Amino acid sequence: MTPEGEAGASPDPGAVTEGALPEHVFLNRELSWLAFNDRVLFEALPGRNPLLERLRFTAIAGANLDEFFMVRVAGIHQQLKAGVTARSPDGLTPRETIEEVRRRTHTMLRRIEGALNGLLGDLEEVGVRVTRVQTLDAGARERLRKVYLHQIHPVLTPLALDPSHPFPYLSISATSASTWP
Repeated sequence: MTPEGEAGASPDPGAVTEGALPEHVFLNRELSWLAFNDRVLFEALPGRNPLLERLRFTAIAGANLDEFFMVRVAGIHQQLKAGVTARSPDGLTPRETIEEVRRRTHTMLRRIEGALNGLLGDLEEVGVRVTRVQTLDAGARERLRKVYLHQIHPVLTPLALDPSHPFPYLSISATSASTWP
């Protein structure tokens, strides 16, 4: 008698036999992840959140997409390079997955760009302008240099930490925050 047929033995609840479930009940990891990132980007739409939160959601969606390509898309390319042609439980081959990822990411990139362009216009309406340093006049450049040297650079500078030198308390008071240009 086989172990499966022995008295008291129960089948592995995680085991799925081939053809036991139809392909449409499985989600493709990569396409599901892209759908998640679409939901992140959705939060950047006008009226969903305050202006700077919308900007943050746009940045998160872009950063997520960068990581997605570095990890997930790289993995699919490794499968393609290895000649993998087997279908995953969702029914897609690596080639079909990469083609769908390409199609969806082109759409997502257009949406991220549109969200960012809209946000830049909305920011300008409230007095925040994103510009290149080269376009600033000499006075603005000097103010920016001072803010960087006194408020930004000290926080970025590596600190030596050990038991006798614990991490210092960093505080931005209302007065120092108001000195930003």
